[in-house]
Amino acid sequence: MCRVSAGQRLAHAWPQQLDASGAAIVRWVRSAGGVSSREVLAEVRQIASYVGSVRSWDAAIIQVGIVDCAPRPFGRHLQEVIDRIPGLRPRVIKLFPLLVRIRSRPWVRLEQFERTLQLAVREALEFCGRVVLVEIVPPGPGLEAKLMPFAETVAEYNAALRGLAALDPERVTTVRALDVVSSDVVLPDGHHLTVAGHTAIAAAVATALSSATMPSETRG
Repeated sequence: MCRVSAGQRLAHAWPQQLDASGAAIVRWVRSAGGVSSREVLAEVRQIASYVGSVRSWDAAIIQVGIVDCAPRPFGRHLQEVIDRIPGLRPRVIKLFPLLVRIRSRPWVRLEQFERTLQLAVREALEFCGRVVLVEIVPPGPGLEAKLMPFAETVAEYNAALRGLAALDPERVTTVRALDVVSSDVVLPDGHHLTVAGHTAIAAAVATALSSATMPSETRG
C-alpha cells in the first residue's frame, strides 16, 4: 500500500508498477491498510461470487500477514472497542511501547493464520491458475527495536506461507522480495515500503510469474 504522507502516489505501489512494466496485466487490485488474512479470505470469496469456479485469471498474488503477526497488547475485539471510544486510541498509541512490553502477542495466532490462508489459496485456485504468496517484509530497525522480537515472529509466519506453497508446489509459490531491510526499502516507521521497496517487490513478483511453470491443465 502506497503512503501519501511519504509523497507516494498510486503509480508507485508495486501492483501498479508490475502492470506498467508489462510483466503482467493486472486486472484486480485490493489494497487497504490494516487488512488481515480474514479480510483477504473475504475478498477471495467476493471475487468468486462474481466469476464462479471458472478460471478467469492466470494468477492471484496475495500479500498479507504483517497485520496478523504484529505483536499487540490487546486482542482484536478489544482493540475494536478501544477504537470506538472517543479520545482513547491516541492514549493507547502513546503508551504502546510500554503496553507491548507488559503483554505482547500476535493479533492472529499462527495456526489460525495458516488455516485462513489455506482456505484463501484453495478458493483462489478455483478461478486462477496459480497463487503467488508474497512473504512478509521483516521489520526495519526502528520497528524491530520497538516490537522485539518481531523479526522471529515474521520468520515463523513466512515459514507458514512456504509450508502452504509446499502443499501444492505446481500451483502455489512464495516470493521473498527483500532479504535486507534498510532505509532504502522501508520508511522510518520500519514497516511501510519506500518507492524502491515497491519496485523490489514488483520485480520479484514479475520474476516469479515468468519463471514458474504453469500446471498442464491450466495452460491456454
